[in-house]
Formats: sequence, C-alpha cells, structure tokens
Amino acid sequence: MIRHGHIELDYDPGNLPDTGAAVAITLFRPGDNQAVLVVAAADPAAVEARLRPQLGKSLCVAPSCWTKNQLDDIRRHLREKSKQWNLYQLGPIHADDGQAHLAARLLRFLPEIAARAAALPPASWNSSHGSPPSGTARP
Repeated sequence: MIRHGHIELDYDPGNLPDTGAAVAITLFRPGDNQAVLVVAAADPAAVEARLRPQLGKSLCVAPSCWTKNQLDDIRRHLREKSKQWNLYQLGPIHADDGQAHLAARLLRFLPEIAARAAALPPASWNSSHGSPPSGTARP
C-alpha cells in the first residue's frame, strides 16, 4: 500500500522492483481526490500484467530511460568516487515524469566531473537543477 495524504492505493508489486521490471514506482496526485501510480518500467508487459488488474485506471506505465542494473552501476561508481570527487550526498530521486534518477551533491565541481557530465545525454540533467556547469555542453 502507498499513501499520499489521505489517498491510498492498495497494491502488491510482487517481485517487479527486485527483478528490475519496475525501475521506479511513484505516486502522483493529479487532483484532490485522485491518485495515479506511475511506473517507469524496463519490462512494461510484466508491470501491466501484475498491476493493471489491481489498479485499473489508477496505473500509468512508461518505458524506463534506464535499467535497474544501469542505475546500480552508476550508484556503485559514484560511491567508489565519493571521496575523490567530494560527493557529500547521493541518492535516488523520481522526476516529475516518474523516471528514476540519481542525485549527487558536490562540494566542488572538478574538471573530471565536468568531462563526465558533458558526455551524459540531455535527459540526464534535471532542469530544476539547471544546465551543466559553465564550460560543459550538453551533447
């Protein structure tokens, strides 16, 4: 079950998150008495089969931009570099479109990080956090 204020959605995702079929599960509240579960899915068919019978119209399934393994690899890499790159915060976030992202906060933006950031696809930059730092360009 997931709750947002006084709205609840009762559902059982089974092993969808563990297998990576469901990469991100986010509850959106488009209106006062409405709730929609948005799932960014690596395997939309598996998510539909499991959750549509439980949630009906309260489910929105979108293809995930990344797989669970890709996000896990990036998280692992950032943890390994956390001291070298002066990362003081790292964690998952879900964007306004329901997609999974990793957020990393830096003490200082180093040239090595700028080079890596410049190689990322445009969707990797969350507009609420701005564009890549000066001197880097989106591909």
